[in-house]
Amino acid sequence: MRGLLCRDCNLAVGMLHDNPVLGDRLAAYLRLPPSGRTHLEQQRAYQRDWKRAHPREFSNDPVKQKAYAAKYHASEKGKATAARYRATERQKAYMKAYYLRQKAARLA
Repeated sequence: MRGLLCRDCNLAVGMLHDNPVLGDRLAAYLRLPPSGRTHLEQQRAYQRDWKRAHPREFSNDPVKQKAYAAKYHASEKGKATAARYRATERQKAYMKAYYLRQKAARLA
């Protein structure tokens, strides 16, 4: 049967891994009415709604922004986020050095 499909349709079926459940979900998604907004408009609407739900975290006042940032960085969540960021940066540096050593070894 797949031999009768065009190239694009055959690729789509292949990306669904021949799973009829995924095909049904895709068909249901395609039946939904379009929102009438572009992806960028949807993203901006989501950000706007999120900012309305969290008004204290967003302000055009630099003093309030600085106070919020200081409060956040002093919190346990802020400390954990900073620690994860530092660990990620260390891991990136380690992996970069590792790949450079591997490349040097291959060239030698």
